[in-house]
Amino acid sequence: MKTIGLTSLLIVTVSLSLWAAEESFTTLRDRGILEQSETPPLAPQEDLAHRRVRDHPTEAPTIPHPINGYTVTKEFNQCLLCHDKNVAPMLNAPTVGVSHFTDRNGEYLINVAPRRYFCRQCHVAQTTSNPPVNNSSMTTTP
Repeated sequence: MKTIGLTSLLIVTVSLSLWAAEESFTTLRDRGILEQSETPPLAPQEDLAHRRVRDHPTEAPTIPHPINGYTVTKEFNQCLLCHDKNVAPMLNAPTVGVSHFTDRNGEYLINVAPRRYFCRQCHVAQTTSNPPVNNSSMTTTP
């Protein structure tokens, strides 16, 4: 019991001393630990009329249209409004791949498998932003 009390006292003491000295600590961005920085605006997303070419067949295709504000929860997936296998052909949209209908045991399901339901785990929208850091370590050869 005495050890728990001493440990609690030590934690409180360290926390108070860090809080009191907060202004003397800075991050790599030269801001105080508790200071909030302004969130930079999102880069504009590409809006392409075509699909991007993939580097290999199993690569997850990128999303060629803006998806800001799309809702994907465990109850509702807005992507499936257009990409569901029953709707996509009418909208000339790509359908969800066959691999998305198998569970972890390889059994075929009627609906998209839960492990593939959250599209943005693998599929990303492309932005028109510049890289935040220049990359000089990679050189291209003709």
